[in-house]
Amino acid sequence: MSATGCRAVFDSLGALPPVGLEEVDRLAARLTRVDRKYVVTAELADDLVVSLPAGTWSALEIDGSRLFGYESHYYDTPDLRFFHQAATRRRRRAKVRVRRYLDSGEQHLELKQRTGRGETTKIREPHVGPAERLGAAAITALGRHLDRQVVPSLKRTLVTGYRRATAVDIDAGVRVTLDADVVCRNPAGSVGVGGIVVETKTAGPPCLVDRWFWRAGVRPLRLSKYCTAMAALQPDLPSNKWHRTLQRHIHVLDPS
Repeated sequence: MSATGCRAVFDSLGALPPVGLEEVDRLAARLTRVDRKYVVTAELADDLVVSLPAGTWSALEIDGSRLFGYESHYYDTPDLRFFHQAATRRRRRAKVRVRRYLDSGEQHLELKQRTGRGETTKIREPHVGPAERLGAAAITALGRHLDRQVVPSLKRTLVTGYRRATAVDIDAGVRVTLDADVVCRNPAGSVGVGGIVVETKTAGPPCLVDRWFWRAGVRPLRLSKYCTAMAALQPDLPSNKWHRTLQRHIHVLDPS
């Protein structure tokens, strides 16, 4: 994926009217939601963005910018309980991370939990201290939702970085994120995603973007930045669930 292709996608967002973060959080936060993920070329992502009706869709804009740097620090138990919950398709599972917003310097502790109905519920609150470790406040917060014997054992297992833009249909309460230059790393090495990761976040039913991709012959795929990267970096971990994604979209990066 060329840098020129990426720029074209994000430049196309300039045709959409801006919407502020407070408005997005108020009307389309989707902390309880159904996610659908796609990995597409920059050219197809650009075609999608151009097709979004400006009378309905807006682009998240903060301080005049529509493209933002993200870094997520993922935490798991020594035996990778959260990874294995996902790998074995447990209906109820969890994921813990500290997300850094590189442009503003803000940090949030996030706990994502999958319900038995297939919905994802996110609990988030400001994180104090370095993202590289969970302090006492984070341990206390997680202990309100997870097994209190498990929480103190959590260690950082992966760091991901990428650039993100967000399109929003406020009236429908739908958010669509577009992530470019996705890189995931831990002591075992680094992997990247060969394309733009597009994720739709809805109350359940497919949105305009889902239907647009389906008409183009693109279907949702199994992709978790955390789990897919861990499976790629540590071949002894179970990976059947993400086999197609690993084969088509994940590549090992040259350490140099």
